[in-house]
Amino acid sequence: MKKCYFFIIFIFFLTFSSNAQSSYVPGEIVLKGNIENALIFLLQEGIAVKTWDSIEKDIHYIVIEDAKKDIVSLVSKMNSSVQGLVFAEPNWVLTLKDIKPPKDPYFLSQWAMENLGQDSPTGSQGKPGADIKMLKAWEIAKGKKEIIVGVIDTGIDYNHPDLKENMWVNEIELNGIDGKDDDGNGYADDKYGWNFISSGREKPYYGQLGHPDPMDDNGHGTHCAGIIGAKPDNHRGVAGVNWNVRLMGLKFLNKAGSGSTVDAYRAIMYGIRNKVDILSNSWGGNGKSDLLLYAIQEANKNGILFVAAAGNASSNCDHKDFFPANYEVENVISVAATDNKDQLATFSNYGSQKVHLAAPGVSIMSTVPVAQSETAKFAYQAFSGTSMAAPFVAGAAALLLSSDESLKRKPAEIKKRLIDTVDIMPHLAGLVLSQGRLNMARALQNEINPIRKEGKVYTREYEIVSPRFNEELVDKVWEIHQPDAKYIRLYFSSVIADIPGIDVLAIYDKYYRLVFKFDNQYPQGFWTPWIQGDTLRVRFANALVAVEFVEEKEFPSPQDGFNAGAKICFIDATTQKTICYLPKQSKPFANFESEGFRIEKLEYRKDETQNAEKKD
Repeated sequence: MKKCYFFIIFIFFLTFSSNAQSSYVPGEIVLKGNIENALIFLLQEGIAVKTWDSIEKDIHYIVIEDAKKDIVSLVSKMNSSVQGLVFAEPNWVLTLKDIKPPKDPYFLSQWAMENLGQDSPTGSQGKPGADIKMLKAWEIAKGKKEIIVGVIDTGIDYNHPDLKENMWVNEIELNGIDGKDDDGNGYADDKYGWNFISSGREKPYYGQLGHPDPMDDNGHGTHCAGIIGAKPDNHRGVAGVNWNVRLMGLKFLNKAGSGSTVDAYRAIMYGIRNKVDILSNSWGGNGKSDLLLYAIQEANKNGILFVAAAGNASSNCDHKDFFPANYEVENVISVAATDNKDQLATFSNYGSQKVHLAAPGVSIMSTVPVAQSETAKFAYQAFSGTSMAAPFVAGAAALLLSSDESLKRKPAEIKKRLIDTVDIMPHLAGLVLSQGRLNMARALQNEINPIRKEGKVYTREYEIVSPRFNEELVDKVWEIHQPDAKYIRLYFSSVIADIPGIDVLAIYDKYYRLVFKFDNQYPQGFWTPWIQGDTLRVRFANALVAVEFVEEKEFPSPQDGFNAGAKICFIDATTQKTICYLPKQSKPFANFESEGFRIEKLEYRKDETQNAEKKD
């Protein structure tokens, strides 16, 4: 038997040394069942057996002389012909498929790619697994040069050593005549994109406003570009989401980081004209522009995904708009930011309806212009913001397109895929529509979360009416239990409480974890997010309030009145008395002006998997 073992080990190494050209060990069969009948079958087939042995009582392996024999066909025939055989199969070769981290010096600082619990670049300890599962995603796809991402921002340092291999290059203009529109796209000398800043330029550049050089003089755009496509595994700096991609520089923000609506519009239209697949937008404001809305709608018609940062004002975008993230066009995907513990960033905007998903956005290491650094070796910094979260999603969309060509020019389907495949985070329910953080590996495999899957929804009438105009302090919790439910959501037919500021209305899961806190009134009704579990709790509390009023009082002199806290004093011209007005406050009493809330029904989904198992 020693000879046999040596042979198996030799074949094992031989198989790996030949780059595992076969998926099984040549000449070997593993079977369970009657070994005698199997040996007789092989003898009848004229197949010489070199040796055989038993692994366990009724599990055996056979080594035949002919190492070139098609074992797959042979075992298929054995399974259909040999009596007393439970199964026969090849001795399959198994390999380690895990991809190694890229050889980039700062990769360990890129917690968003692989979070082992290491400190972030700014020193915050991480939570293992709070990342977008980039290494697993790279086992499936690494990107393609055919995918174009337009970075609408402060420009890109297209000479950066970590970016230049993945820059979009207009070869016709690069090799053309200066001052001539060689490719006929309406822009002369646009080699890496275009600088759309028109303010301060006295005359157009050969017929077009702006300038052909989109070089970044701020740093923001280059940082976003690096997240999408800094070249991995090149022994330089950082790794972007895509090993291969083309980054188009669409500069409309100036050195100070500001720009105009008209220039942003022109940047979008240039991207459309030059057939970008994705537009990454880490900018915005509260003013709505019909011009920008039109441009985004045109991008949608041309099959372009428009990724937008949700904003950094810690506000609810469901109630306070932030554009362009809040434009309600099907190709717009709005992105909030999370930290290295999978918590919503303290600065991030949010919104259960209008912010679609979260992505890493705190202490993100990426590229910055070489001109702003001592040397190219140190042209890397850590930034924070939803500005960093958005390019993670833009990069994810690019990687997804490189893996699944059926999604080409279908931005709504890409958006749905990214939303449906997030890592669900209970604490993000009510904060983002998807209730989760980007998972690149799940997106590539289309591994849809149970909470997003289509399934039967059951409805149950369930009425709760809170105390109204109560003259006493209220702090009450209602427990709602639905047997067999895997997910529950509630319908509030009205919420007219003093929210925010005085009253508290919140929903907790079965483990008393805060899932959703109301920060606005909903007189027309509101569906809560889906909440995992068969139990949830609703808490309503009012607060002590006091009424401020002014007391009129006589004092010996104005100074005495001011010393007593008066804000206004005067001497009556008729009586010569000093009259002062002192601010006063009533004793605290319960807020009785709140109409509270009413719940009318709930919806739930069952665990259909368990039900199917019970039937079986």
